Amino acid sequence: MSIFVALAILELLILAHELGHFIAARAFGVRVETFSIGFGPKVLKFRCCDTEFAVSLIPLGGYVKTANESPDTPPWQRIVIALAGPLMNLLLAVICFTAVYLSGVVIPDSKVVKVLPGSPAYEAGIKSGDRILKVNGEPFRWSLFEKAVESGKEVKLTILRDGKGLSVTLKPVFMEKFHRRISGVFLNYRKVSYPLPEALKKGLQEYAKLSALFFKTLYKLATGKVSLRSIGGPILSTQELQRAVHQGITALLLYAGFISLQLGYFNLLPLPVLDGGAILLHLAEALRGGRPVPAVARAVFNLIGLALLAAVVLIGLANDLKRLL
Repeated sequence: MSIFVALAILELLILAHELGHFIAARAFGVRVETFSIGFGPKVLKFRCCDTEFAVSLIPLGGYVKTANESPDTPPWQRIVIALAGPLMNLLLAVICFTAVYLSGVVIPDSKVVKVLPGSPAYEAGIKSGDRILKVNGEPFRWSLFEKAVESGKEVKLTILRDGKGLSVTLKPVFMEKFHRRISGVFLNYRKVSYPLPEALKKGLQEYAKLSALFFKTLYKLATGKVSLRSIGGPILSTQELQRAVHQGITALLLYAGFISLQLGYFNLLPLPVLDGGAILLHLAEALRGGRPVPAVARAVFNLIGLALLAAVVLIGLANDLKRLL
């Protein structure tokens, strides 16, 4: 069942992308000839509002075919139409990340702890539910506590239990199993939901963080600092969505948002077939005073770009198949 949910979510992300193109085209009065989810032979189609809507056999993407080849359509309008699809995916990513914080996220409690029976903390008299106020006389921070434990020295703690302050001392022990010193103290976790303004703020922060991760990874791929084996294709995306389905709505929204973000940015790359390639050609036409880019230049651009795009797609599929095997 999870595979069908994962595929449905991927198709919804594609639908949102094509809907962006469709809305922008209709806003400029440009007729949309075909709105298709998927490529290849059409398995389901109908006409409405002077447009043929279709579901095609190969569900890896989609397209909106517009009647915008007329010189009456200014290049800047074509640029906006091409931009609208990726921007819809980026907007959807923000919506997904905001929904994550609205629905509730699991976060570590900054002070309330759990204690492992038989551990140094247990032997020192610390109990689950205690609140740690100070570490060696300094206000409690988890990073400060971990550093103190790693030192191997005795750690003096001020804790709060039933409204009373207590002083305890624990001696970390080295455990071969974990290859490090441990105290037996673990943070408790709790689920927190945020009101819409705060959820939107945190959603935008998540968007900024994952955007930085996307471009950092892209840079490392381009410079050879990250292996091409890390590139994933649609099979990997579907598998990860399947896992997210089992983990619950929060994980599902988070990963769906990340895929939508990647779809948005990837489609802005200046390669043929992608929206970024169309934007580049329309921009060149605008800079040439509305004169089309010469056919030879278009042909060379398409040939080089398609070769690069095909290589990326094939590498992604090959990596997916290797992971499956």
